[in-house]
Amino acid sequence: LKERALEACAGSEKIAIGVVEAFLRETPKTLQIMEKSIESKDQRQLNLSGHKLKGSMRLLKYEEEATICFELEKFSTEGSTWDVAKSKMKELNHRFHTISSHS
Repeated sequence: LKERALEACAGSEKIAIGVVEAFLRETPKTLQIMEKSIESKDQRQLNLSGHKLKGSMRLLKYEEEATICFELEKFSTEGSTWDVAKSKMKELNHRFHTISSHS
């Protein structure tokens, strides 16, 4: 994670540390909001939270995770079922756990 942040921050270690700290602090909150959005079938909040997390994932070059965020962000326009959203959310949580445990 730190190496990805260093690359995203043009080698500035001070900025990279801040990015990593913010990512590790804010992502669990965003994931929780996304889960609650799915539980309450709140498409608007899922869209906003998915969009927010997608940017963080892309910044750190987690492209597969960003794609999942994008799919959740666009969930309301795709006509998918909430079960699909729950499944994608489970995968996203698992991937974040893997990322955060290696930082």
